[in-house]
Order: sequence, then C-alpha cells, then structure tokens
Amino acid sequence: MSRKTKIILSVIAITVLLLGGLGWMTVYYSNLPENLSQHETIVLGQSELVPGSTAALRVAVRDSSDAAPLAGATVNVMLQPDGGGTAVPVFNGTTNDLGTADISFEVPDTEEDSYTLVVETESELGSDKLERTVTLDRDYRILLTSDKPLYQPGQLIHLRALALSTFDLAPAAGQELQISIADGKGNTVFRDTISTSDYGVAATDFQLANEVNTGPYKISAQLGNTSSEMTVTVERYVLPKFAVNLTTEKPYYLPGEIVRGTLSANYFFGKTVSEGEVLLEGFTFDFERVDVFTTQGITDAQGNYSFEFQLPEYIAG
Repeated sequence: MSRKTKIILSVIAITVLLLGGLGWMTVYYSNLPENLSQHETIVLGQSELVPGSTAALRVAVRDSSDAAPLAGATVNVMLQPDGGGTAVPVFNGTTNDLGTADISFEVPDTEEDSYTLVVETESELGSDKLERTVTLDRDYRILLTSDKPLYQPGQLIHLRALALSTFDLAPAAGQELQISIADGKGNTVFRDTISTSDYGVAATDFQLANEVNTGPYKISAQLGNTSSEMTVTVERYVLPKFAVNLTTEKPYYLPGEIVRGTLSANYFFGKTVSEGEVLLEGFTFDFERVDVFTTQGITDAQGNYSFEFQLPEYIAG
C-alpha cells in the first residue's frame, strides 16, 4: 500500500468518525426535553431515625438558574413503609420567604426497619419528587444482673435483665431478649429467648449440674443490635464458719451524707473473730457497676470494726 493510499484512508476514517459523532449529538439533542425545569429541591435531614422520637428535616426550593429561593412553593412529605403499605403523610405546607420549610414529625413506632421518605414540591417554575431511604435505629441499654457472683456446682443461677430505650429510657416492652451462658472453657451451656415485660424486665434461671467445668462463666444478653455481658464464678468452696453482721446509725442516707456503722464477726460456736481482715466496698448500678467507696481494716478483740465514709453528692439509680 502506497503512502498516498494510506493518507486517503486516514482522511476517510476521520470523516466517518466526525459524521458519527455529529449524528450522536443530533440524536442526544433531539431527545432532550424542550424546556428544562428551573425548579430545584434540596432535602437536608437524617438518614437514621429513632422510633417514637421527633424527627426534623429542612426542605429548600430554589431557582436552579440563579439559586434564588422560591417562596410559597408547596411541600408534601410522606413516609412509605418499605415492607409495603400505605404512605403516611407527615407534612403539608409551603416554603417561607427564604424558600425553605422546617419540618418536624413523629417517627412511627412500628416493627418496620426502614421507610422511604417521599418529598414532593411544586412552584410556578415546575415540580419535583425526591425519595430517600431512612432506617429506624433501635438502640437499647441492658442491665444484666445475677443473684450472687459466686456459685458452686449444683446450684441455681438466677438471672434478671432490664432493657430500656437509649433515646428516652422508656422500658423496652414486649421485646425478644436472648440470654446465653458460656462455661469456663468457652462452651455454650445455656441459651434462652424470653420476652420482656411491660417494664422492660426479663428473668430466667440456669441449673448448674453437679459435675461441671469450673471457672468464670460469661453471661450475655442480646436485644436487637445491643448486647450486655457479665461474669460469675463457678467453683467449689467451703462456706465460712462465722457470721458477719453490719449495722449503721440510720436505715437510709441521702447523697452527700456521712455513713457511720459497725461490722461484727462471730464464729458460729460463739467466739468473736478478732484481728480479722475487713474489706468493705460500696457501689451502685447505672447499667454498669459504679464504685462509691472502699474501706478496709482489722476487727478488734470483740470482733467489731467501726467504719465511716461519705456518700457522693450524686448517685445514679
């Protein structure tokens, strides 16, 4: 093929490409709408909502050509369940002089996990319809407790859970709560699903066999995407041969007051426990243990130990 022939073929190929591109531009232009709407809608808000709470969002309507606000534009907002069902209107109104509408509405407290937020606007320049998926986020706080921290094989473990909504601390009533227990070697030895009461409380028992793996037992409570854990110890032990009695000056105290009292220790056969080491710890529960005080000492010849401590100014629970 001569050089002249190559040049001619190159010119023809370029011409074909140009004509093809021009044809595509002509088709694309012919498919555009004759009048592009200058009506533009902007929605500002949350993508995660809490059931039973008040949600807020802002809708702005403006002229897309110069971003000028469009006052008096109609705004309709609806929630459409993704699982099917009728859309629920949550707002009907118009934009203010700034072209915005500040909207608040009650989030449905249903079993639905997600909704489609539908926003429709209309002005003299046109109309718009925007759809956005929003999810319902259910967060809880779980307080998991047992009747004691130490058990022997063959004993019964009593468990109790209190579940509250993180948003407003309302009881998580009628919810399915999963309880599981793993022994000292990590084996799951107990699993139960129980429903919470109207007060968000659920309780169950676990019977330890006479021959079990000893060590720390991890107890877990699961509700939705929230979990809580605690640990109890299972081991064989010898019960103490003495009794401990604790008395205070008053039956109850207010935050900030000074607590004074006496601990007395006596063997079951009547002799006092003298020179015994004493450790006193005080704590409260606010979904987890909160230490309030610690004091320690030695009992006297009569088996008594006098103590004194000040309560904090604020005590949760």
